[in-house]
Amino acid sequence: MVNRNYLPKAIGPFREWVTGFFITLALIYDKLLIPKEVYEALLLNKTVWDNADAAAENPATATSHVKNERRRVMGVFSSQIRVFVSEYVSHNHLLTPLQRADLGLLPINPHSPIPPPTKVPRVQFDTSVPGQITVICSGSDETRWGMERDARGYEWCSAILPAPPKDISELTHSEVSTRAHHTRTFTLGQRGGTLYSVFRWENGKGEKGPWTEVFTTVIP
Repeated sequence: MVNRNYLPKAIGPFREWVTGFFITLALIYDKLLIPKEVYEALLLNKTVWDNADAAAENPATATSHVKNERRRVMGVFSSQIRVFVSEYVSHNHLLTPLQRADLGLLPINPHSPIPPPTKVPRVQFDTSVPGQITVICSGSDETRWGMERDARGYEWCSAILPAPPKDISELTHSEVSTRAHHTRTFTLGQRGGTLYSVFRWENGKGEKGPWTEVFTTVIP
């Protein structure tokens, strides 16, 4: 099946796509058993587009009305191409993958699934303000100060404990931040306590990455 996201929306790239499509189609339409009259009807539609495009590109005729008419014709022609491709190409068992690519029927922006994070955040702590801890989570060296590529944010699990935790499940306070800098405020009674924390990236689907080591911070 052909992905519908194959036609460029900008006029210049659309013009180039049409040229390549019809060069290839002229060579293979009979091999795909596409009726000649159907192919020739599409050629006539192309002539209408070519004329509208030429008028809009010609300084002597390129009025705003002519340019708007080219845009309208482009929309109509795009629909005609999609109907043709859907009826005679998309499910054509004679079409090879190479021919599909030569026709320009591969998606312009193919869907790329976001994988679960595989790296851990680089974490810095700022305890310069009494009663507050600010964390700065950044990506790997490649992304420098931004969050890890494909991460929408990070999870911060923590707990104020008298001794280091033996298991992450003891870090019962969880927050998710979509900003690299995140600040938590503590009560007067919590100040001086020891906060144990772990962090991990989260992507747009809510999938989590691996935990960092356990960080130890005295609440200022």
